[in-house]
Amino acid sequence: MTSPMQLAWFYAAWVAASAGVLWVLARWAARQELHGSVLLIAAIITLICIGLLVYAFARTGGPPGSPLQQLLAHQGQILLLSFLVWPFIVCATVAQISRRLAINARASRWLSFASGIVISCLCPFAFLAAGCGLAGACF
Repeated sequence: MTSPMQLAWFYAAWVAASAGVLWVLARWAARQELHGSVLLIAAIITLICIGLLVYAFARTGGPPGSPLQQLLAHQGQILLLSFLVWPFIVCATVAQISRRLAINARASRWLSFASGIVISCLCPFAFLAAGCGLAGACF
């Protein structure tokens, strides 16, 4: 069993490591023109993450053999991995959208970095909530 202090250190390490990667990614994505499929991938990953959260919070005690529950029971672990890449894909996407809207490069870099940091700070909690919702253990 891990103590709350260990969990706090893991969380701080996640935020610090992701902040470093997000800063480099924000600088790169603000200067580089990425293919339009990056926006599609970002939309799919965002829909997966938000869908898993909605499922976790809105799950009812319906029949255990429903097709959705069977799908999530088999593919849920793979879908949970999308929470690990969500901050980074959001950072690159915000940089690309702001670049296409002709926003200043410096403002674009900071906006994409800030959006990635916000998602990165919330991702561990969202991951736990979605995991508990898939297992039917939390809510």
